[in-house]
Amino acid sequence: MESLIASLKRAQEPGSLENLGRDELKAVHSELESLGKIVKERLLEMSLPDYDDDPDYIHVVVDGKRDRIKKDIEVLNISCNSFSRLPDAIYQLKKLKKLYLFNNSFSDEEKKTIRRQFHGGVHIYF
Repeated sequence: MESLIASLKRAQEPGSLENLGRDELKAVHSELESLGKIVKERLLEMSLPDYDDDPDYIHVVVDGKRDRIKKDIEVLNISCNSFSRLPDAIYQLKKLKKLYLFNNSFSDEEKKTIRRQFHGGVHIYF
C-alpha cells in the first residue's frame, strides 16, 4: 500500500506524466478510475451499520447502493453490476449453491480468487 501511495504522490509532481503518450495516459486514467470506484465501494462497505437486531442478513454495497441479502439464500444473481471484485460480505453466504456473476468486470485473477473462496458445492457462472 505504501508503494501505491508513493507512486500516486510521484505522479502528482510537475513533469512526471509529460513523457507519456496518449494511450499510456488513457490507460493510467482508466486504472485510476477503477481504483477510485473500488476504494469508494470499500469505504461504503466499511461504513455499513452493525445490524445486531438483523442477524439473518448480510449487508453489501451493490452498484454504489446499500443492500441486504438473506444469509440462507441458495441462489444469488448479481450480474450486470460492473464489479471488479466481489463484495467481501458475499463470502458469508454459507448456504449458497449458485452464484451468477455475468457482465461484471472481474479480471482472470479475481475470478480464480472467487472460485477459491467458495466451497466446491457452489456453482459460479461468469
